[in-house]
Amino acid sequence: MQLQHLWWSTARIENQSGQVLENVELWVDDAKVPLGRLEPGQSRFVRLPKSGGATIRVHILAQNTPHEGCGNNYVEDDMSHVRIWIQPTLEMKCQVEFGLFDRVMLLEMW
Repeated sequence: MQLQHLWWSTARIENQSGQVLENVELWVDDAKVPLGRLEPGQSRFVRLPKSGGATIRVHILAQNTPHEGCGNNYVEDDMSHVRIWIQPTLEMKCQVEFGLFDRVMLLEMW
């Protein structure tokens, strides 16, 4: 495990839909984290930019149709972990956990 990750907020996004997702982006206020393309069943784990307290949004493009979700979720500058699932209906389910040793972040990093 790399301890440097404990000082940053992180996100894991998982494509549970049967569709290829293009132009996947996470937005932490005005900071964009481009993830590119996510195949069905694929996931990514990323470090979020430092931004103080912020809201997080997810933008995807599926079959040339834009979708957005998670806009009402708040993340802290450090030690927040966001878990995002893109459902088969393309609805986005989001969970945010806070704290240095939250169980989701530690499981993702092992």
